Amino acid sequence: MSKKQLTIFIISCVILLALIGGWVFWYLTRPSLQQDNQPTAETEDQKSKIINLKSEIDTSDWQTYRNEEYRFEVKYPKGWELDEEYKQYNSHNVIAIKKMFTNQNGSTDGSIIKINIYSADKR
Repeated sequence: MSKKQLTIFIISCVILLALIGGWVFWYLTRPSLQQDNQPTAETEDQKSKIINLKSEIDTSDWQTYRNEEYRFEVKYPKGWELDEEYKQYNSHNVIAIKKMFTNQNGSTDGSIIKINIYSADKR
């Protein structure tokens, strides 16, 4: 075996061992190995942050969209815009909420929440 072939063989072995070691590390540290019934400190911390976030959001000045036909309502912050233009594209569209996020230049990002109603009634 020549020196060049030996060098290539050693480099190949090192790469192979590194790949196997990386896979073993990933396998042993993946989240699915944690038992579902045993919450980790990280998930408990995330839950407490979500609860704290919910309690910090002041919704007293939010607007409410009510739909009497389908008997539902949705609260949304000021600055967001209701739009019924999507009804023309799909008969299931009830309402859309637009202009939810504004970038640093003051223009909206095009995000849209569409509320669609589908009925199981096949008259």
